[in-house]
Amino acid sequence: MALKDKFDVENYTGVDINTLAAEAGQEMNPKGSIICGDILNLKRNILKNDSFDAVFSLSCVDWNVQFLDMLAAAWEYVKPGGYFVATFRLTDEVGCNDINKSYQYINYDGQKEGEIASYVVLNANNLLQQLNDFNPSKIIAYGYFGKPSATAVTPYKELCFSAFAIKKRMLGDDRAIRLNFNLPEDIKSSLEFG
Repeated sequence: MALKDKFDVENYTGVDINTLAAEAGQEMNPKGSIICGDILNLKRNILKNDSFDAVFSLSCVDWNVQFLDMLAAAWEYVKPGGYFVATFRLTDEVGCNDINKSYQYINYDGQKEGEIASYVVLNANNLLQQLNDFNPSKIIAYGYFGKPSATAVTPYKELCFSAFAIKKRMLGDDRAIRLNFNLPEDIKSSLEFG
């Protein structure tokens, strides 16, 4: 609904693994195409377009133990010249993608009980190197330090909550990558790029 209200965009494709969420999304916007499934298991012919101007993964890729596979799968659907926009939890320490060490309880009461989901925390430099492997033309990043969720069980006392916009390079574009990082100094100083 935010796409419609803010940008007057109604014709889009969404993918959600949760059947109820996919059904609710389709009902809220009948002009959209909402697919219920796992992006790691979707076949290209299921999606009506092979690639998209913008692919969003907001609070999605960073909740999956198959983080690198999810990141690569989402990137594959971005058109040359298009953007992949995603959120990440970052640290300048060693990251954690082990659901036994870093997870969050998923409930609406704020209790530490019930179903859990992986609470992926990435080393900022490792993420940047992974994004560099995609050979983008531009990376824009914004972030701030904050405490983990009250329902998270994680070894970190503070994390950088960030959003990245990664632009896919057009064919024939051999310019150097452009970087624009509005991230905390501790995170920026830990980055090595090249």
